Amino acid sequence: MIFEEWTNTPTLNLLLDKWSNYRNKTLSMLNRKDNISILLVNVSSLNRYMVEIFNLINSTSPPIITINGTHHDEESIKQFTKHFFNYNIFSINGTNLFGGVLVAVHKSIHTQRIVGFDNIPNLIALEIGVDNNKFQLVTCYSPPHEQVPFKIFDRILQINENTIITGDFNAKHNYWSRSIENPIGKTLFYWLSSL
Repeated sequence: MIFEEWTNTPTLNLLLDKWSNYRNKTLSMLNRKDNISILLVNVSSLNRYMVEIFNLINSTSPPIITINGTHHDEESIKQFTKHFFNYNIFSINGTNLFGGVLVAVHKSIHTQRIVGFDNIPNLIALEIGVDNNKFQLVTCYSPPHEQVPFKIFDRILQINENTIITGDFNAKHNYWSRSIENPIGKTLFYWLSSL
């Protein structure tokens, strides 16, 4: 990575500025204690929108990024990982062509996969933080013709109620959308109401 930066950056000053910006972003993230930002993007093909995603992340510097709809493009995942080398990258394929999810967490934040949930298509479950500041982050892509994995969510919530669930559930309900309700939306609304 460093060799590539040296050979692809026209001047030493530009390279040092780039490194300084990365250092400043990292220090900024380390100083955040009370609030944490999560950028959620439903990308519908990481490969197609790679440049836009890079620009968005570089301009917002979120400590945590969740991307749904990566479209199983391993080469794009490698490129993403290479570009955001200061993040731990977790990804998994989905069950259809539109699926696949990715989570990137800045390396300054302690993160690990939740044991027992590390090989489920379209779903990533992470434990983030340490001691009393620990929470779980789940991102999920639920294809339109599959059920949202509520039983899995329930099992994750049993481990730690301090859980954030993000994703694209293809769930339409008039409580959060102006789209026509669908059965998945009604089921999701009922599940959320029961928590």
